[in-house]
Amino acid sequence: MKPILKSAATSLILMIAMVLSASPGSAQPEGLKGSYVGISNDGSTISNDILNPFENLLGIGSNSSDERIGSMYQGRIDLPNLPISVRGAAFLSDKGRALEPTITYDVPVASNTNIYVGGGYTFVNNEEITTPLGNQNSAVLTAGVEAAVNDYTIIYGSGRLSLSDENNDTSPVKLQFGAGYRF
Repeated sequence: MKPILKSAATSLILMIAMVLSASPGSAQPEGLKGSYVGISNDGSTISNDILNPFENLLGIGSNSSDERIGSMYQGRIDLPNLPISVRGAAFLSDKGRALEPTITYDVPVASNTNIYVGGGYTFVNNEEITTPLGNQNSAVLTAGVEAAVNDYTIIYGSGRLSLSDENNDTSPVKLQFGAGYRF
């Protein structure tokens, strides 16, 4: 395993251990309640938009942006009276699909705001393309934050660490952010 991948995995495991060992205070914040479904944006598209003009000037090509055209969705099913949620992410395009179910441990940090950590698995139906969820089937660790803007609108951001290291062409870390409808 690459040193950077080991370091990222160790950091994420330590973060999970700290969250799980935290003791509740007397004035525990309420956190975000409810389920939601949202539309996400792959964080690398922003970095590609920033870097592509410079790459074009320098004559360096980028092959990632053409293959990532598609729709990305993320959702959460809140399990009442439990500090865990069932989550899912999906990338859909005419070239391929990726689905990622996860289970997370949710920690309220403020009114209508949670941070979460968890794990799951990414299922990719076409390993020849790169999706925002990766390019191969893989176990994944995830961490993120979610907050309510109002009663029905939430915003969220998450990072995913793919535990598969078979293809060195893509980063094992994926970032997404988006907005959703809470119900």
